[in-house]
Amino acid sequence: MNELTWLGIIMIVAGSCGLGVLLLSGLLALWSWITLALTIRDTLEGEGRWALNLKAVQCPRCGLARPITQLPRSPRQIITGERRCRRCNQLMDRQGRALPD
Repeated sequence: MNELTWLGIIMIVAGSCGLGVLLLSGLLALWSWITLALTIRDTLEGEGRWALNLKAVQCPRCGLARPITQLPRSPRQIITGERRCRRCNQLMDRQGRALPD
C-alpha cells in the first residue's frame, strides 16, 4: 500500500477530521524525534547513515581538502552525502572514506 492509502485508513479509523489530524501530527512528531535521536547518536559515534560530519574532510587519495559547501550533482549525492574530489575524481562519503565507483 502506498502512503496515501495508509493516511486514508488512519483518517477513517480516527472517525473525524479533528482526531485524524491530531493522530497524524502525533505520528509526525514521533518520526521527528526518532530522526533527531538517530542523527545525534550517529554524529557522536562519528559514523552511520544519519551522521553529520562536523570535521574537515580530505580526499583519501590525493589529500585535497573538500570545501565545506559543495553543491550536490545528483539526487543520490543529496540523499547519501557522497561527493567526488575535484582533483582526482575519487568518490567519498560524508566522513571522507573512499567509496568504490
